[in-house]
Amino acid sequence: MHGMGRRAEDAVPDAAGIIAAAASLRDAAAVGADRIPDDVRRQVEIAADRADERTSLSALHTVVALAGVTGGGKSSIFNAFVGGDVAETGVRRPITSQTQAAVWGSELAGDLLDWLDVPRRHRVDPVPDDPLSGLVLLDLPDFDSRVTTNRAEADRILERADLFVWVTDPQKYADAVMHDDYVAPRAAASESTVVVLNHSDTVAPDDARTIEQDLLRLLRDDGVANPRVVLTSAITGAGLDELRAIVAEVVGARHAALLRLRGDLRQAAGALERTVADVDPVLGPDARNRLTEALLGAAGVDAVLDAVEADHRRRALGRTGWVFTRWFRHLRADPLRRLRLNRGRPEGTDEARRELEMLVARTSLPEPTPAARAAVDLAVRRVGEAGAEGLPSRWADAVRDTAMASADDGLRDALDRAVAAEPLGVRVPIWWRAAGVLQWVFGALVVGGIAWYAVLALLDLLRFDTADVARFDAVPYPFIMIVAGVILGVVFASVARAVAGVGGRRRRRRIRRRLSDAVARVGQAHVIAPVEAVIADHARVRELTRAALG
Repeated sequence: MHGMGRRAEDAVPDAAGIIAAAASLRDAAAVGADRIPDDVRRQVEIAADRADERTSLSALHTVVALAGVTGGGKSSIFNAFVGGDVAETGVRRPITSQTQAAVWGSELAGDLLDWLDVPRRHRVDPVPDDPLSGLVLLDLPDFDSRVTTNRAEADRILERADLFVWVTDPQKYADAVMHDDYVAPRAAASESTVVVLNHSDTVAPDDARTIEQDLLRLLRDDGVANPRVVLTSAITGAGLDELRAIVAEVVGARHAALLRLRGDLRQAAGALERTVADVDPVLGPDARNRLTEALLGAAGVDAVLDAVEADHRRRALGRTGWVFTRWFRHLRADPLRRLRLNRGRPEGTDEARRELEMLVARTSLPEPTPAARAAVDLAVRRVGEAGAEGLPSRWADAVRDTAMASADDGLRDALDRAVAAEPLGVRVPIWWRAAGVLQWVFGALVVGGIAWYAVLALLDLLRFDTADVARFDAVPYPFIMIVAGVILGVVFASVARAVAGVGGRRRRRRIRRRLSDAVARVGQAHVIAPVEAVIADHARVRELTRAALG
């Protein structure tokens, strides 16, 4: 027999740790959902369910399953342990078609046997200080039987046993069914694995040792760490004491069930861990900026900015232009009102502002052009590719699908609301007020000069004697007032137009930054956040899986 020593990091787990690991695996499978292959998810469910069920049952009993090939001698070994012919034995054909159990000790194992669903039960009379006290030994049907019900019964019990004792013989020790279908899939539970080479007395001692070494090699190929092989003979009794000592040691330690559960959970966790990557992708600024720029185009922000700039010039000249031509500008359509854009400045909290964004009516901005829509699709696709980089195929597909689906889910309406809710108005600059006052002064000069001439003309018409019009040198003051008012008003209006153009461009840049922030928030909510949620799920699955691995 090969040693049963255990490394420090492989210390015996406790039931609480097993339950916690099962919960972590179950949570990981739930978070991963359909991004985890069905077979892996099923493996996790089985391991977690078995851990919950077995830890709720007797911890004083150890379930040892004798499983093996036809004619290997399982029933003979079972009888040798029991000390009587409890199990029927056969030479030419398998006899065992139902699992039967033998229970050692005074502790009742009814609930455990009910869970195992083994109706054929034999109780071994308790013996003081019996090293096998607490053993539940099961004799399983042959797993290579042609009778499908026999194989199904063996498979069912093996899913619930605490310790596997694989029984074979010199003729069938390399049997593919045993290695490929039974030993290898349970290799993670190597601490719960013992292989018995029965009928070893039928070959020469040197041949038996050669077969033993070859069997050890096959077990290592199956993935069994530190495989244990016992050479026995149910006829001569050779090796049975050694096998009984191994079983007694396991039964006495009372941790075979926990070791088996840990092995199953680790195997399931390993399979789950292989479905995720070691690191998570990060959506960098390049993908975010490309998305924002594409959404700005789709939202018609250039048209908004043109309207903002035109509105600034119109309003500026409406206050600073020549007073005699201002009325003409009021005949022009308001560029922001034509697009049904918000001039106001929402007051209150961010929550109130979000509520306004939800209630505000749609704008009259033009629908995005095919080129703008194509740019958005390309930017969203790049976000999906950046978020899928380095992920396994299922997770990568989930990220890409999420990006494309979220981009179609109300994105246009969200952009429209964001643009409509953004305050585009501007406070009246002080210079507008000052310039407006000056323009009224210049206008008053013109009106005053004209009025002066009008009074003089009226007095002349009524044949009143009038004094000469006051003059500056040879130029009448009324004429100076009219000319000065016109020239100053027109020149000042031209200067104001130039300054308003500069202000309009500055306002355009300022509004563009605000609209970029608003559109970026839409992109974050509708595209980036859903993608990052999938990436976060991926990270959470890896975190939970590693927690289950301990």
